[in-house]
Amino acid sequence: MDEITTVFVTESREQLAALEAALLQLESDPDDDDTLNAVFRSAHTIKGGAGVVECDFIVAFTHVVENALDKLRNGEIKLNVDLVALLLACSDHIGNLLGVLEAGTPDPDAELAAEGMALLARLQRDWIDDKPAGGLSRSGPPSPREEPVQSSGGGEVETDCWHISLRFGPDVLRNGMDPLSFLRYLASIGRIVRMETIADAMPNADAMDPEACYLGF
Repeated sequence: MDEITTVFVTESREQLAALEAALLQLESDPDDDDTLNAVFRSAHTIKGGAGVVECDFIVAFTHVVENALDKLRNGEIKLNVDLVALLLACSDHIGNLLGVLEAGTPDPDAELAAEGMALLARLQRDWIDDKPAGGLSRSGPPSPREEPVQSSGGGEVETDCWHISLRFGPDVLRNGMDPLSFLRYLASIGRIVRMETIADAMPNADAMDPEACYLGF
């Protein structure tokens, strides 16, 4: 590893230790705003550093964790034992991803990538996608019911493809995030069959801010 990456890995492990300690503290005092903000800052710092060293798989994973933490500190969801356990598992996974970077491996192996996708799917489904402020009960979410995929012609089809829409906030570039890192990460764990650029938020040239992000995919 080069010196910058070595420093990033060392500092990120320190941030993870602080994040985990803060999460455990929040179990007994879930409304402590200072501790909530500290957890968010740790995740944000790791994501920003990963962007600097161009480690796309850490950026992409940590960004989703950061989204959940942002909803948590804004009061959109409430902390309970299920979320603490899931966030601790995400912290462990980030530690494993740091190990991949430290070893000089370009991408996580299939098993580690699948583990990460499963964690992100749980975060997205149970906590990020328009959940009420009360969050989930301790018994956990109900099992999702599988629905058949409908083709445009009305018939049922079988497919293992996913339609993924990526939309970014206007400040994503200012925050040190490279939106293309998500696309590179997705391409590393699967095959992108088709991609379209969404430019409906693009303003006229005279109103454009060169540091703002207007594109989606």
